[in-house]
Amino acid sequence: METAERPELFPSTPSSMLLHCRGPDCDGRRQVARRIMGIYASPLVAYLRSTSFRRFGDPAEMVNGFFASRLDDDQYLARWASSGIRLRRWLINGLLLYLHEQVRSERRHRRLGVLPESLAAAVDRGFEQVYARSLVQQAMDIARARCEAEGQSLHWACFLARHGDAGALAALRQAHGLSSGQSSHMVRVATARFRKALVELVLLDGATPGEADLEIQKLLRSLGS
Repeated sequence: METAERPELFPSTPSSMLLHCRGPDCDGRRQVARRIMGIYASPLVAYLRSTSFRRFGDPAEMVNGFFASRLDDDQYLARWASSGIRLRRWLINGLLLYLHEQVRSERRHRRLGVLPESLAAAVDRGFEQVYARSLVQQAMDIARARCEAEGQSLHWACFLARHGDAGALAALRQAHGLSSGQSSHMVRVATARFRKALVELVLLDGATPGEADLEIQKLLRSLGS
């Protein structure tokens, strides 16, 4: 019998918490900011490393500077919450604007050149792929941790074997004395946890519950483009 999921530490989207958080002393707003950095810093850094922006400095430092400058603003995420766009798009647009601001400042000291001007299409395509890869990996990490916390490490191993090399699941069944029905059940449990984690992440990005499946499908398609 499966144990019930533990209550989540965060709401489905940060916007609902932001509606009740005002001022720099709001713990909920700081939690949202930390959660956003934990999810989006890695794909933003990976995206910058794949572009000509890397010649302007260390990508990790640029992303950290961007978050420090924006998330310290009490209204930055509140403006996103009322914008109607996906959080990843809000952040990548904000990062590009931040880089332009930095370049304008640095050019006064003749230390940097001019940023490329026609990057919109490349940004959309390139960052979407990087974000999708990061999202899948983060969902896997969340699902694995939840399986382990519930004493279901073997469930996760079956999930990985099911999506691994041919014969991997059969070998795992034999090693652990599992029937085909038992391993199939374990795969379903782990798959449900993985999908739940994916849904939580796209909800945080600004999708509604009714849009979650379509959003996930769109992101997974971008991995093959």
